[in-house]
Amino acid sequence: MKFNGKVKINKIEFMTNDTFKMTVVKPEGIDIKAGQFFMIKNIGLYPLLNRPISVSFFTKEKIEFGIKIAGKETKNMSKLNKGDEIYLLGPLGNGFELKEKYNKVLLVGGGIGIEPLKAAAMELEKINIETKSFLGFKNECFDIKEFKNFSDEVITFSEEENVGDFVGYPTDKLIEEFEKIKYDAVFTCGPKILMDKTNEICKSYNIEVQLLLEEKMACGIGACLGCTCKTVDGYKKVCKDGPMFYGNEVI
Repeated sequence: MKFNGKVKINKIEFMTNDTFKMTVVKPEGIDIKAGQFFMIKNIGLYPLLNRPISVSFFTKEKIEFGIKIAGKETKNMSKLNKGDEIYLLGPLGNGFELKEKYNKVLLVGGGIGIEPLKAAAMELEKINIETKSFLGFKNECFDIKEFKNFSDEVITFSEEENVGDFVGYPTDKLIEEFEKIKYDAVFTCGPKILMDKTNEICKSYNIEVQLLLEEKMACGIGACLGCTCKTVDGYKKVCKDGPMFYGNEVI
């Protein structure tokens, strides 16, 4: 069941100068999977189109979104207050596949792309699957404390010294990690270059990869064809056929 309507905001909380969490009241009767997203629109004339935002955390009563300020609309969202209303359409997309045969999963994320991985860590913990998280940031780490509530181990990477556990990118340590530990799967979300490199390394170790793709979307329901990606089975729509694709599917 998809919800399409207004919900009230519970809280807006900044994580850095340009990233924030928005928590809203969860509509009744909807089921959410980690990796799914909602189309969100501020109430008012601007903008015409909704914005696709992945779910970063959810309970029976609330849904949390991790949002990066990337334009006028997301900046306006950051200025909302408790009790304000916002439009939601969703949940949309297929989300991550949480397979009970998994014993150990590595989560590899970068920037605001870590947020849907937090929801995955939360859901994997519920079915007693061990997770380790490699999280990459530019110059300021965020949401690490909450990540540690769900993931068994969290390692941070930053482009600047004295910020994360390591200087560099999560992919810098993947080969070393795979030489030491056997993983059943890797879930990844973030910049395209991060996911490409992660997928490439995982293929060489024959590790299953679930990629959560990010694309600009106008509708979120597969009508506008604005978010197509090339796969081994032809072009598919990220919003409707994804946003999760397996690494061996995507070209």
